[in-house]
Amino acid sequence: MTKLTLPATPLTQRGATIYVAVIKAGDLVDHYVVDRWHRSTNPDGYQRKEYQDKMEEYKNYLLNPDLTLEGLNLIDQTILANVRGHVQFSEGKIRIDGDLFVVDGQHRAGGLKLACSADPTLRDIEVPIILSSESRDAERARFFVINEKTKRVATDLAEQQLTRVNPEIAKLVKSKFEPELVKWGLDVVSKLNSSSAIWSGKITVKGAED
Repeated sequence: MTKLTLPATPLTQRGATIYVAVIKAGDLVDHYVVDRWHRSTNPDGYQRKEYQDKMEEYKNYLLNPDLTLEGLNLIDQTILANVRGHVQFSEGKIRIDGDLFVVDGQHRAGGLKLACSADPTLRDIEVPIILSSESRDAERARFFVINEKTKRVATDLAEQQLTRVNPEIAKLVKSKFEPELVKWGLDVVSKLNSSSAIWSGKITVKGAED
């Protein structure tokens, strides 16, 4: 059971209250949990197993000395978590007494945990977090809405402009995968899984294992 007191600001939307809070990275990585599906131990879970490569990529981003020199590897993406328990807000602080379930940002939280293990000084960094306090069903529904309805923002124009004005920084932040190559690979895998005499039905989806 987590017990924390965090600086926070309440926001009310359509009768519901959420809190924009600040949490030390060490407190986050020590206390967060994920409602991960498992066939035998947690059949009602709704999140898949984390992708190790995504967590490693985020860890490397946080620890990259070149990005640190440029001031680019900030932890500025907000993690969304739900408190299953009791919360109380007063005088600019939220008091948490319950389990802290990450709804959105499990790979960022996992990568941050790896980074803190590699560099303990990161534990003192302040991280933005949005907190709710609702039922497990509402928590599941929020996860679905975020991942089903949110669309990826196109970054090709920003990449072109950044490459034009500062190619060195563009090289630092550019993804290690080429989108067209990834699309081609996915098409090949899909065809193999659906029609190949050898591979048909044998290619599993990463993250779906139990």
